[in-house]
Amino acid sequence: MIKISLKYEEDLRKAKAEAHKKSQGTFSTTVDRVVSQLESETPVLSGLAASSWETAKKQKTATVTNSQEYVKMLNAGSSKQAPAFFVESILLRHGKPKGSLVEYK
Repeated sequence: MIKISLKYEEDLRKAKAEAHKKSQGTFSTTVDRVVSQLESETPVLSGLAASSWETAKKQKTATVTNSQEYVKMLNAGSSKQAPAFFVESILLRHGKPKGSLVEYK
C-alpha cells in the first residue's frame, strides 16, 4: 500500500495572494484609463471641467468625481463636443456595472 499526503495550503495561499495582487493592478489600470478617457472626452471651453476629474481608490472600489456643477449639463448633452451620457458611455466600455453608474449631488 502507498499513502501519499500532499500539503498544498501554502501553494494556495501564494496563488491567492498573487491573483489578488494582479487583480489590484488591473483594477487600478482600468480606473486610470476611465479617468483619462473622461478627461479627454469631456467637452472643453475653458478646460475646467475636463481637469476636475478626481479619483479615490479603496481596495475594490473607486469613486470618480467632478466638482464642477455644470458637468451635469455637459453629460446631459448641452455641448455639441460630446454626446449626451458620455460619462456612462465611457464607464460601460470598461465593464458591467453593479448599481447606478452616475450619481448627481
